[in-house]
Amino acid sequence: MVFKEEGSFRDPAGQVILDKGIYIRQISPGYLNDYKYLMHSGIYERLVSEGLLISHTEKDDNIIVPEQLWFVSYPYEWSFHYLKQAAINTLKINRIALDYNMILKDASAYNMQRHNGKMMLVDTLSFAPYIEGVAWRPYLQFCQHFLYPLLLMKHRDTALGKLSMLNIDGVPGELVKKILPWWLIFSPSVFMNLYLHHLMPKSDKDNNPFISRRALIATLDLLQRLVESLNYKPKRGWNQYESMCSYMNVSRRDKAMQVVQILARGKAGTLCDLGANTGEYSVMASQMGYQVVAIDADHDCVDHIASLHADILALNVDLSNPSPAIGWGNRERRGLLERLQVDTILALALIHHLCIGNNVPLANVAKLLAAHCQQLVIEFVPPDDPKAKLLGRNRVYPAYSQLIFEEEFGKYFSLMAVERIKDSCRSIYLYQKS
Repeated sequence: MVFKEEGSFRDPAGQVILDKGIYIRQISPGYLNDYKYLMHSGIYERLVSEGLLISHTEKDDNIIVPEQLWFVSYPYEWSFHYLKQAAINTLKINRIALDYNMILKDASAYNMQRHNGKMMLVDTLSFAPYIEGVAWRPYLQFCQHFLYPLLLMKHRDTALGKLSMLNIDGVPGELVKKILPWWLIFSPSVFMNLYLHHLMPKSDKDNNPFISRRALIATLDLLQRLVESLNYKPKRGWNQYESMCSYMNVSRRDKAMQVVQILARGKAGTLCDLGANTGEYSVMASQMGYQVVAIDADHDCVDHIASLHADILALNVDLSNPSPAIGWGNRERRGLLERLQVDTILALALIHHLCIGNNVPLANVAKLLAAHCQQLVIEFVPPDDPKAKLLGRNRVYPAYSQLIFEEEFGKYFSLMAVERIKDSCRSIYLYQKS
């Protein structure tokens, strides 16, 4: 079966097509000359060798088959570390392109994906010939997709990085100016890249002034230094995350041993660690050969994983309110649950947060997890567990017990094993899709 990717209709250079489960790119006739220049100039080989551009093979004169991504993520699911890395690499790519008389014709954050441990460009058709004297047209787009969300995340709140989910074209500068601290107007680099936009004339002629190659390179270098200077400090230290764990050392060791033994039983494949926290079990799975996406609602946990473990894809998503489909017809960017299909789901120390903390019935949790994996490793936290009792204090929540848990999950899965965690009232269940 052949399907056109609905989210690629905006690009006149080519169409993304799903052909028998493989994504290919059909190049439009009007872009073929630019593509041929890209491939013969040396820029393609350089960017691929530096891990900045995804590689591809040529299937026909106008068909390319890019290296396939195992999981597609979006900017509003990234932590500060990923967004900053994507911004820097976009500018690096543009700077290298100028050495070959080409330039990026757009600067969309959606053109970047985490692949092979790096943020790289996946839109091979995003280059155009450089014209002497013409400014970098997607400069404002770069600011709205990268710079402004980074400034908001650093100076206000990481949740504001998700504003791009409300506007597929990025975060508007006028809104950013109202949210950022007033004193940033005295930062020359922030003033130039944010506040000057408001002061610039609006005519087409004035918006496209002559700019020499040297001045353009200097502008890009200044912009890159600004992005590189932005750093994020976690709200609390990692020792505080450790103190939030209710396990005794014996329980932690036993739980870790059980999870490793379970994962070793089958062939390593794709795995999603839901409620990954600081990534302890994501790292275990990755070391055992699994391709891992770690998901957590806590930005700082995700940023911790992202900055330390390049082989794990870490996403900041709340499972009780996952990323929706957005864009034209709600089809340009698919929702998280449309993209999430893995061999194994790890759901450790999670169920009580969903059922007690978020009032989600056990039946709903079982149905949702069953729709997205073949194997499930899940930890049941009983209502008399200290953490569960703390969550349930002064709350009314749906019926929650081990018996109901087993009944609901048994509707979708076959129980392969269940083990009690030592010195704990919790249990680890291994389920296989029925």
